[in-house]
Formats: sequence, structure tokens, C-alpha cells
Amino acid sequence: MLMAKIKRNANAGYFEVQNKPTEVELKAYYEKEYYQKDRGSYAQKYPESELQFKENKIKLKASIAQNLMSNDQGKKILDVGCGEGFVLKYFNDQGWNIQGLDFSKFGCANHNPDIADQVIEGNIYENLDKLISKGEQYDLIWLDNVLEHVIDVERLLEVCKKLSKQDGILTITVPNDFSAMQMALLDQGKIEKDFWVKTPDHLSYFTAPSLRKQMELSGWNTKSIIADFPIDWFLTNEVANYIQDKSAGKPAHHSRVWLYNHIMNNNDIEAVVNFYESLANIGMGRNITGFFKIAN
Repeated sequence: MLMAKIKRNANAGYFEVQNKPTEVELKAYYEKEYYQKDRGSYAQKYPESELQFKENKIKLKASIAQNLMSNDQGKKILDVGCGEGFVLKYFNDQGWNIQGLDFSKFGCANHNPDIADQVIEGNIYENLDKLISKGEQYDLIWLDNVLEHVIDVERLLEVCKKLSKQDGILTITVPNDFSAMQMALLDQGKIEKDFWVKTPDHLSYFTAPSLRKQMELSGWNTKSIIADFPIDWFLTNEVANYIQDKSAGKPAHHSRVWLYNHIMNNNDIEAVVNFYESLANIGMGRNITGFFKIAN
């Protein structure tokens, strides 16, 4: 069932690529992908519903992070892999000091040009080391779909320790992969292959339990884990199965956007947090987001 090149991490239980590329190979790959193809920009312009969807996702995660902070915190954020800059824009509007890192600032310059000068362009991992050498530390470090890309998960988490204030928050969003639901869909023939395996882009594959375990091993305490909207529920319906029928992909996404915005716009945020925490607890959600503090 599992591809031969994927193995389970013996310590934390997440799956990872067995023969990972070297740092040089991965650097060359991302430089080609991001600099030449401008992958930081997923669309030239988003409709209003999509912009609200993006902001609502950021708002939900920001609310959880800020509730975990003390009153004298919350003014300095590092967004690692900041992409189009929507997270930086949100926190800048809230009066925070912002810093972004990405291989290219093209996406941010296109969608949020007013803050593009707050993005350090180039190899993310080299620039993280430069921030450490300068003695920089942050109240909030934001890793949105970054951890699954790195060769050495433990090393990045150690780097984040050096950049986090002692009582700071690290928020990590990763795909929820090799979940019980995905494996059931595969076993029952509702999907034909483990579509979530994508190399060399994704080198590690987490679920909520394995992310929690890895963070514990790396010296971080888990404060909360939430799921996002479980778009993979559509895969149980042959009419809406966007893996078997690619034409169903956009309608499924549009439904996700509408439902997510409806849930956020019509409910108390505490109730929404409880809802997405409950989904994470039962293994659902296409992505999961964890909130962590350095263990004492």
C-alpha cells in the first residue's frame, strides 16, 4: 500500500521520504521552482470570497496564538515561507512588527506590495541562520506548510527555538497525510493511489499524533491542535471526488470557501476553535495546525 520510498519515522511515527535529496539538490530545485516559475503567486487576482477565506483562516489561527500569549507579548512575528504576504499584511494591520522569509518575494510584491520590503528573499534556511546570528527573537513564529518540505525536521525546530522568545508561540501548519481516513479511502477503492505523496516537495508526512510526538521530542509543549475544513470528505462521494475526477476540484474548493466563511462569519470564534479542535482530535481536516511553546 505504501510506496517503497516512504518509511515511518521510528521515533515520532510520521512518514518520511527514505532517500532524501541533499541540501545542495534541494536548494537548486527550489531556486528553479520559485525564481524561474514565480510560484509565490498562485493567482494574479483573487475574488472577494477567496480573500475573505484567506483572512478568516489567518484570523482563526491568530486568535488562538494570541490567547496563549501574555499581555506584554504579541508585537513581533516571523513568517517563514511567507508566500503572498497575507499573514504579514494581517499582523501589520494589527500593529505588529513583521518579518517574512521566502525564496522569492514575487507573490508578496504582487498581492501585498506595501509590505514586500519586509520580506527577506533567498534561501530560507540560510536567512534563518543570519537572523540567529543577529540575536533576533520573536513573540510568534509562523510556519505555514513549511515543515513538510525540509530535509531535517529536528534541525528546523531547533532553529525555531533559538528565534523564539522563551514564552513565545510557534504555530505550524502541515498537511494531514497518511491519516486513517486517507488510508480507508485507498483501501476501499475511492482513490487509486496515495495522491498526497509529492516528492521532492514534501519530504515528511504528519498527522496530529505524530506532529505532537515530534514536537515533544524536540522540546516543545503542545498547547492546541486544530484541523482546517475537511475538504477530503468530498472524496467519499463519487460525484464530488476531485481526485478521480479533476473537474470536480474547483466546485469542491468553492464549497469549502463558502462553508468556511459561513462558519467563521456566523459563530463566536471560541465555538469555531472548539469545532476545529474536535475535527483534529478525530483525525479529520486536510491540514492541521499546532500551537507550541518551548518546554521548560
